[in-house]
Amino acid sequence: MGVNQFVEVLVGRCYNFFMSSSDIYSSFTESFFESYHEHVCYVSLPGNSVKQLIASLKKDATVIDMEKDFSPLKPFLEILSMYRPSEFLIEEKSYILQKNTFKSYLKYGFATERTDIFVPIEIYYEKLRCRKTILELLKSVPDAKFVILNAQFICEEAIDIIRELEKIETQAKFVFCFDTERMDNCTEVMTKFFDSISNNKNFFTISELDSDEKQEDSKLVSKTNVTDFDVIYNSLRNNRMFVSLDQGCQISDWIAKDIGRFGFNKLQNRSLFMEMALCYFYAGRYDTASFYLNNVIKEQRDDELDIEALFFSCQVFNMKNANASALKYANLVIEKLRNNKGSQYYAYGRMMEYIIMEQVATKSSLDKYNESLNLLMDHGFVNNCLTTMLTMPWAYVDDSTKYVQMISKLDEAEKLARKLNNKFGLSTACHWKGIICSKMGKMDEANRLYLECNDIRTEIGEMSAIIKIRNGLSYEYLMTAQFRKSFELINGFVERLNELSDYPEIIITLQNVARSLFFSRHFDEAYPLYGTIMHLLNLLSLNERILNSFLPEYNDILVYKSLIDFYNGDIIRAKINHHNISHSGKPMTYIDKPLLLLLKSFIDLSEKKINAACEEFQKVIEETRQFGMNEDYRVVFMYYEFACWLDKYGYKIESDRYLKEGFSLALERGMDYFTKGKTSGVTIDDYRNNIEPFKALNVNLSYIEEKAEKECLVNQLHGRLRDSQFLNRIMSFGGDITSYKSYAERVLQALFDYTTAEAIVISKKTSGKWEQLSSIFRSNVEVPAEKELEKLLRKSKSNGNLLMDKQRGWYVYDISKFDYEGLIFIAQNEASLFSPEELNILNIAITSVQSQLVMYMQNEYLTYMSSIDQLSQLKNRRALDEFIELEDKKLRRYNSKKLTREESVCFVDLDNFKFYNDNYGHEAGDLLIAGFAAMLKKVFREVDFIGRFGGDEFIVILPETNCKDAKKICSRLYKALENKNFFLDELEDLIGSKVNVEPENRLGFSAGISSNFDAEEYFNLSEVLNKADHALYYSKQNGKGKASIWSEIKDFLTEESNSDMHKGC
Repeated sequence: MGVNQFVEVLVGRCYNFFMSSSDIYSSFTESFFESYHEHVCYVSLPGNSVKQLIASLKKDATVIDMEKDFSPLKPFLEILSMYRPSEFLIEEKSYILQKNTFKSYLKYGFATERTDIFVPIEIYYEKLRCRKTILELLKSVPDAKFVILNAQFICEEAIDIIRELEKIETQAKFVFCFDTERMDNCTEVMTKFFDSISNNKNFFTISELDSDEKQEDSKLVSKTNVTDFDVIYNSLRNNRMFVSLDQGCQISDWIAKDIGRFGFNKLQNRSLFMEMALCYFYAGRYDTASFYLNNVIKEQRDDELDIEALFFSCQVFNMKNANASALKYANLVIEKLRNNKGSQYYAYGRMMEYIIMEQVATKSSLDKYNESLNLLMDHGFVNNCLTTMLTMPWAYVDDSTKYVQMISKLDEAEKLARKLNNKFGLSTACHWKGIICSKMGKMDEANRLYLECNDIRTEIGEMSAIIKIRNGLSYEYLMTAQFRKSFELINGFVERLNELSDYPEIIITLQNVARSLFFSRHFDEAYPLYGTIMHLLNLLSLNERILNSFLPEYNDILVYKSLIDFYNGDIIRAKINHHNISHSGKPMTYIDKPLLLLLKSFIDLSEKKINAACEEFQKVIEETRQFGMNEDYRVVFMYYEFACWLDKYGYKIESDRYLKEGFSLALERGMDYFTKGKTSGVTIDDYRNNIEPFKALNVNLSYIEEKAEKECLVNQLHGRLRDSQFLNRIMSFGGDITSYKSYAERVLQALFDYTTAEAIVISKKTSGKWEQLSSIFRSNVEVPAEKELEKLLRKSKSNGNLLMDKQRGWYVYDISKFDYEGLIFIAQNEASLFSPEELNILNIAITSVQSQLVMYMQNEYLTYMSSIDQLSQLKNRRALDEFIELEDKKLRRYNSKKLTREESVCFVDLDNFKFYNDNYGHEAGDLLIAGFAAMLKKVFREVDFIGRFGGDEFIVILPETNCKDAKKICSRLYKALENKNFFLDELEDLIGSKVNVEPENRLGFSAGISSNFDAEEYFNLSEVLNKADHALYYSKQNGKGKASIWSEIKDFLTEESNSDMHKGC
């Protein structure tokens, strides 16, 4: 008896013979488990009946409860973990990129990280391959019995497995039990699934049954502690690695609500936020992902988590088509890892830099393309390399001389895709080959490749990929004037555009549909499509066509609308638009530019300028034919349309001539739409009145526009959050910074992180010359010469904001204030010049920087003035006291005299100084003080402290110098004084006459030297200074003009001599 027959009998028995609940459950489960016809069934029952069901099971049945089960793709990986398929079987059945994930999880219970990272556009394909592997491995599970409780909590990806599970052959039996009392808490996807199976033959509903039997739950698979960090973190990661993103997001939502009660530390929270962000990102919940990435980044730890969060922020904004923000994050990752190029994220950063630059740059970069490929291959990131390889440089696509080179690269990519068994990558290679073959005029080969790609992507079933290849096929049909086929190929899918967030692809799709309608003369149906495209281009800042795309220019779309306006009799609007397009200075794509000339020829006809119209039309044909026979459908269309308007305005002869030329070309090219099945010619009425009927357009344009507006608003909010974080960072600098140079360096880094600048320099003007206060470079960039800086500065002064030199992408801001002259120079990346909003934020930030810099410089100047002796320009007594205090602290850090460094003090006193003061005046004394001070600076080192102690006494403190070396330096000082002729030449210049000074009265000096090794406390420099003073006194008392070391003369010093120091010196 089959299970379905059994249930019919079972129900009768239940009512007629009052079977106990235990008997009912036991009979039901035994009947199903013994059935040969089915291996999956679904049971809907109330929660309070679950224990009765469990109690009725035999010991060979395994019960798995889905509630609070964090395992990925529950319950299937849990089941496979129980039976552990062999590594050979895993190797045979799994996708090469997922093999290690399956092996590690099924062996150890956690999934190791992959070598590469997931490619966002391949997530659907990754899910498909993961599902396929699990189904293949489930076939190997022996004759086992599984009862899955709380099946309403099964995640979306696992539901897909259940659907496929029914179709395969397996020895195992599965009973999925749904708690009818808790269906309100399940996801929308689960609700739809439950509704879809509720009428199946293998779906059973069991009402509540009374029982007084003792219940047991000993057969339940045990659950883990769900408040343990390692459990939660590994669960998130495991779900991510198996692309179980619905479950990962559910766990993340739960964490977000309860994280406060877990008591995790900051690092643990940041780690969780990172994993949550990754789950949300790969699930396509980009805004939520961005929120948690910001939570990781805002700590500004500059650790590995920070780098990872910055990289995925780049990925988020790239997927949201916010290219400027994405590029900023890519550059930030590269900059932070400039000294760690071995990091995986340096390679990923370079990869994203190339991919984004190809989308936004004004010129393609083959160097960046090749560099990123080499880095990825060096790291072993083969699939990421494949994806990057298939992001072809537009320099290849736009240059027909490089088609052979491009095909070779695509052959390499195809080979790599086949090696990885990556069908998604293989389909992309086919798609690109089809594009190039089409451009080369190899239409049959192009169609073959497009169809191969379409077959692969249809098999995969991912909407975005299908739309892309359908766009390619649609365009091929368009070029052969098969307009209805071109339209219907996309119209069958176009209603699902709402599922996409790839707005460039949405625009391209709408454009292809609109073209099919336009060239088939369904003008009224095409018009709203062009309106939506223009709105999206404006809204998403795509109104200037990016290089590496099939996106239209804004003026392309406007000329289509203007032609339709003309057809509908709104000639004034058409004229105005023609004037605006012609004088806007904005480009048009080469393929649509002839349409502007066509519009002009129509306008000329409306004004009865037949000769001008015909001349204009001749240009239309010449320009269109430059692009080869691929665009002949446009040529025929233009001939026919020009003929129609000639006929309308009464130029019958000319109309017939142009109509015949168009027909001949259509007949030659086999364009049935234009020949109308005739071989001898068509009339104007044949063309105008015999229009193929198309099905209604199957797309909600209003919904697409509203969704894009919300997306744009969210992007703006994210941008404002980043702006706010940047301004807060700028404003926060100051508390822990002590010098204007340190402040400038911190500010510079913040500006560099915020922008995509190639270089930023803060310069100041000192003594009439410009010098760099601080600078940071991303690449070799030309910095303006001094004269050019002056010129830019003058312009900036009158502007009051960041001044831009558009030709070179330079920005300059004058930060001069009071007696300080300075500027900030920014060399911006050509791919993303600052938007008005960014300029406003930068102006606010730099205004604050200007005030802070001036304040720091004023404070430093005041500090400098308070620590400098004005006459000698040496440090004064106050600076000496501060230096000694600081050095004492440094020396005190050493634990013993053996470990410390030696530091000497040299006490210097000028000899015969009083003679000059008395005989030549105080001006002469000042000259000698200043001259000797300058000599000290030249003879001693920059690291030495040199100060004026008072009067004609000087102090020099020499770090890491012993007394003997200090004495040698004093000898050099004597020599320098002698070479200077004891300043007698300077003295003569001062008084204006010859000076005769006896040798015994020439200026000299005496010195006393001691080191911290002489002191009882090796860290007490005040004691050392005192001993050096004693040694100086000894030198003075014993003939002057000499340097004495305290340790050598200490035994000659008496208490009496100590007390008489400095008397009569």
